[in-house]
Amino acid sequence: MKIDSRISRIDLHNSNLEILERTPDKLMMKIDWAIIEDYLEADIQEPVILEETQLCITGVCNETLEKRYNGCITKEDIALVNDRFKCQIIGYEIDDVQNTMRLNIKCRNRKNEKSQWLFSFENCEIEAHNYIKLSDFYKGRISNYLGEILSA
Repeated sequence: MKIDSRISRIDLHNSNLEILERTPDKLMMKIDWAIIEDYLEADIQEPVILEETQLCITGVCNETLEKRYNGCITKEDIALVNDRFKCQIIGYEIDDVQNTMRLNIKCRNRKNEKSQWLFSFENCEIEAHNYIKLSDFYKGRISNYLGEILSA
């Protein structure tokens, strides 16, 4: 299932983030355990947990990365970083009108390092394969590929 409108309805707080691929104008990210307020693309009108979801963001520009480590603040151009990294999203803001994203992240490589990553984009598409309704999750059920529900 693909989601390409109203991206701001996704809740990324406490999700895991991994950069999968990066080109000059495209960013592929894997997000694990995001929640979306509705999944109308699958005719679901209640919150849904998205497991191992891919975000394909094109037209990435105006990036800044502000790192905070042991009281020191440094700014870097994240566009120069091309290798994979993993982190946890501890705060975020997505603006569908301005097409901007702010991710506050905590990297696993350094326990005290927290960063704020800001960027603009032309398009963002979410591709979800595994998902489960939040109400089913609270009932102790787990998801299968393409959202089939398995009883726990």
